[in-house]
Amino acid sequence: MEMPKKPFTNKRIGDILIEQGLITPQQLEEALNVQREGNKKRLGEILVEMGAITREELYEVLQYVYETEYVDLSNYVIDPEVISLIPEKIALQFKLIPISKSDYELIIAMANPLDVYAIDFVRSHTKIKKIKSLLAPEEDILNTINSYYELGEYDDIIEKLGTEVVFKEEEEEEDSKKLEAISKEAPIIQLVNMLIVQGVKDRASDIHIEPNEKGLLIRFRIDGMLHDIRALPNTIKSAIVSRIKILAKMDIAERRLPQDGRFQVKFGT
Repeated sequence: MEMPKKPFTNKRIGDILIEQGLITPQQLEEALNVQREGNKKRLGEILVEMGAITREELYEVLQYVYETEYVDLSNYVIDPEVISLIPEKIALQFKLIPISKSDYELIIAMANPLDVYAIDFVRSHTKIKKIKSLLAPEEDILNTINSYYELGEYDDIIEKLGTEVVFKEEEEEEDSKKLEAISKEAPIIQLVNMLIVQGVKDRASDIHIEPNEKGLLIRFRIDGMLHDIRALPNTIKSAIVSRIKILAKMDIAERRLPQDGRFQVKFGT
């Protein structure tokens, strides 16, 4: 898609999408009617749900309109210390989340990177003068907020999980569905994210997740030596393994044969 040399200024996103030949005036009117009927989603997201435009096409245009970068939050593991810079109430109010920080700059993902009031509020609250705002879908931001703010440290997360998720072998098909659902819940996502964050902070070359009769032993290889880091209870062992399988695009139902997989994360400090 070829964009004009100068950014759009006072044009609405619907008009821009029509100008770029991505939607028709009829599709825009249909989406506006959906909004008028009470749908609180942004116009672009409604057009995506209608099938009028792909998410990739939408955010290619939005990046240009907002003169910023698009960030895929699913590839980010956010340091809890960075998350703590902005209270959950503020994150929800402005539909934003902090994702990384340096000595002089805080990077935040926002549904509307041009919200000057929100950026000024974050600057005032954090006392960090330089705020860089990136573009992310509102739904992704809310899901990330739910994953990080709902939970505390390891023990709090384990306590929140509570329910035993160890199943019988003869119920494998049903068990796999249950495990997949549990592994996508906020506590398990947060727990796995925290293990990765701690591994990066400790400069570990490998993270070992070793099952034993009591549950899981987490060990980091640092400078060639294995260090015991933490023991996790047997009740969440299957959910932890399933979460990692999902990230690495492995077969969650396969429990007998070894599998290879990989995934990438972006870590901001």
